[in-house]
Amino acid sequence: MSVCLHKQGDVLLRMPLSDRSTSGGCRERPAPSTRIDGPVTAGQPGERTPRERERNMERIAVIGELNKRSGDLLEGLYSPLCQRNHTPIFRTDLRTAEMAKYAHNLFNAAKISFANETWLVSKELGIDGNQVMALVAQSAEGMWNPRYGIRGGFPYGGNCLPKDIEAFVNLARDLGWPTPLLEATIAVNQRTREAAGRRPALAESITSAAS
Repeated sequence: MSVCLHKQGDVLLRMPLSDRSTSGGCRERPAPSTRIDGPVTAGQPGERTPRERERNMERIAVIGELNKRSGDLLEGLYSPLCQRNHTPIFRTDLRTAEMAKYAHNLFNAAKISFANETWLVSKELGIDGNQVMALVAQSAEGMWNPRYGIRGGFPYGGNCLPKDIEAFVNLARDLGWPTPLLEATIAVNQRTREAAGRRPALAESITSAAS
């Protein structure tokens, strides 16, 4: 198990505490001394203003604990650094912490891939894809609202999302331009509908309740 201090920079803290496996098998062992991987920014350069803290909530400390005793130990070790940098600490079980670590990096990879797929299609159309994404970063709610779209089990719906993604994928397919990420998005949405018992999408439920 490892504790990672995520930030939009170059800090990665790890504290090995126990053997781990995704199957849940884990045995406790005496905690070794703290190990720090990578450069650590200390002092004024690593601190944030209130405005920066408001806009950069991605810096958090996640403790995956084998039991309360191990969690208390790690929180005690990291609290001084986290308090200095106004970093919130979240404690959870080992498997949730591991999954969160993976999801953290998978989300970043998927976001980069989306920008690249948009850039590739835009290039074929003679459009500046970087300018497109710069505008999207300011307009798409999924960019500036951290709670948008994070609730699992609810496929996207409504009037705009299904129509636009299917139209764009069909256009790209007719022109011979692959859009594997967008095609996978449609497939995942369909699988979610089936897994959720074909209940209405979250956006559709909100629309129905408002009408």
